[in-house]
Amino acid sequence: MTESLALLQARLHIVSTELQNIQRDLTNAIVLRRKLEVRRYENEAVQEDMEALPAGSVVYKQVGSGLVQQSVEDIRKNVRTRMEFIMNELNQAEIRAAELRGRWERKKVQVIDVRLEIAQRTRYDVGLMTVVV
Repeated sequence: MTESLALLQARLHIVSTELQNIQRDLTNAIVLRRKLEVRRYENEAVQEDMEALPAGSVVYKQVGSGLVQQSVEDIRKNVRTRMEFIMNELNQAEIRAAELRGRWERKKVQVIDVRLEIAQRTRYDVGLMTVVV
């Protein structure tokens, strides 16, 4: 048994809303990925600066309103740890975005299918009206 036109339109509304929600999630995932990219570039610049420092250099870190002396090795270790964390987060964001792209494509096909079904039903109903009149 085929669905009535009203049920098809309700289904189209539901599927379209789901598509919009997936699009919103995908946009958020892409924004997060871009933010992580910026953090990665910033930390790469810090890492390059730290690698260029001679071993006996004096480096200060701002803590609140004061400066605290910190060893170059500690800073290098902290930057490496931050880079590992950022790279892991970036990989997870890319996986999430790819998964959402796949869901978006599948949902888009569902929307197209329902629209086609409505169009065919509308043509069929109009055709019946023409024959009856």
